[in-house]
Amino acid sequence: MEFCPVCLLRTGLAGGVESGESSSEAATPTPSQTPLRFENYEVLKREDGTPIELGRGAMGITYKAIDVGLRRGAALKIISEKYLGDESMRLRFLREARAAAKVRHANVASVFHLGRTGSGYFYAMEFVEGETLESLIQRSGRLETKLALEIVSQVAAGLEAVHEQKLVHRDIKPTNIMVRLKDEGRVTAKIIDLGLAKGAAEPGTESAISTPGAFAGTPEFASPEQFAGIPVDIRSDLYSLGITLWEMLTGRAPFAGTPGEVMHQHQHAPVPLERLEGVPQPIVVLLEVLLEKDPARRFPNPTDLLRVVPVVMQAVKARRNIARQNLRTAFMQKHSRGPQKLPAIRVPKRSIAVLPFDTLSHAKGSTYFADGIQDEILSTLAKVSQLKVISRTSVMTFRPAENRNLRSIAQSLGVANVVEGTVRRDGKHVRITIRLVNARIDETLWSDTYDRNLTDIFAIQSDIAQNVAARLTAELSPKEQKELEEKRTKDIEAYDLYLRAKEMIFVQDLDVEFEPGDERERLLSAIRLLEEATKKDSQFALAFCQIAKANDALYWSKIDQTPHRRALADLASKSRRR
Repeated sequence: MEFCPVCLLRTGLAGGVESGESSSEAATPTPSQTPLRFENYEVLKREDGTPIELGRGAMGITYKAIDVGLRRGAALKIISEKYLGDESMRLRFLREARAAAKVRHANVASVFHLGRTGSGYFYAMEFVEGETLESLIQRSGRLETKLALEIVSQVAAGLEAVHEQKLVHRDIKPTNIMVRLKDEGRVTAKIIDLGLAKGAAEPGTESAISTPGAFAGTPEFASPEQFAGIPVDIRSDLYSLGITLWEMLTGRAPFAGTPGEVMHQHQHAPVPLERLEGVPQPIVVLLEVLLEKDPARRFPNPTDLLRVVPVVMQAVKARRNIARQNLRTAFMQKHSRGPQKLPAIRVPKRSIAVLPFDTLSHAKGSTYFADGIQDEILSTLAKVSQLKVISRTSVMTFRPAENRNLRSIAQSLGVANVVEGTVRRDGKHVRITIRLVNARIDETLWSDTYDRNLTDIFAIQSDIAQNVAARLTAELSPKEQKELEEKRTKDIEAYDLYLRAKEMIFVQDLDVEFEPGDERERLLSAIRLLEEATKKDSQFALAFCQIAKANDALYWSKIDQTPHRRALADLASKSRRR
């Protein structure tokens, strides 16, 4: 360390530089200098005389200390030397200490003393034995599911106490959770460092390192709403706890990259559930709810999460699945009479998954066309507000295969119905066979075959979507009816180029790893196809959208992180609005 803030503060309290002592000598004390005292607290040292540092953050440094009167350990947090002259930062430090002192719970480190050091402040808190959760994860790689859920449960209990004081932690992450493993697999977990804690309804009063409209926290573990600079509530902490659970189970957070890239992924990218290989389905469902981008779709408070965790544990132990839509109400079983049983899986009547279509074309590389038609029908159905349509990323793992078990697929996706089909294209002629199935009882609700000219492809897609909606008794608004009948482009050749390019770009969404050169060429090839499509139809808005997406992918994957690449993405985005 170039200097010790503790000693600098001591020097200030002692009246500055002593006679005959240079300022540089006072600012860089030697390890042999004696006891570092803050009122009745003494900072402990290592054998070489340097103070034992427990951690450091934006506000200050935390040291291991001892209460010399009571002879008990403590953690002493001291405001950073660079903020001693900043009145707003001193006020924030005070707010942090007072917020932390309000919370009294076994799963939250207690603050029990606030002291003044000349122009600055320090506060003493409970010294927690053990190690950070981050350290445990690094040692273990991945934690067992039972241990991970127990830690989540204890942290949720601590957040419940935080919530009762109308506070939001805003920085839940493995380094801010202390854990201590005990005999027989038991564990204790405590939340530490309420450095970013604020009242749930408190307006943005941060300065310096956290200003209104700016982000304060750790990007990898922050909620989408934190990046928007808007007021957050306890549901933001639950999102961060979900990210923490993810890291416990996989050894790493779901999103990675530069701070800007991580922020973008939290706000816009789908959660990469395919990385949860080997994680029990009930825990995957729990993570899906915790990591909803819309706070309204998460658990409303830690109490509800606490009630759900035992149900998830029970389901894992019994090797049962839990439907996502039932997880919010599963905790009610804890208060019912009789044996504890999971609720029957109920799915919305109008829920549907459009599975990948099988291509019957003989031409090599024709899969893109069948995939493109499937995606277009899926996207069209998603415009119907009364239908719940599963995303393409989720369904693409269920490729056509012999004896495809539709009931099992529907159960894993949490839907009642599935659409499957085949596509055969010969030149400018196309034949599409489609089937809508109630997967719960394996009953075909509707099927048809379209044997038409390729120029009728948009009419075919519209007719399929309207028939599916009608069979599921979904009523279309005039706006939805118009959108379902709308043509993507007036040029069928431009549409074919668009489908080819779109399939190349979609691979990026599946998080498939490529060699950098291969990925670059794939995206550049897609852009060339799309540019050719927009030359054929200058009003082809969807093609411009995909050009913007491909350029963004080149930029954010660091293949071509240049201002020119960003400018091309912006230009395409503007062109689609013309």
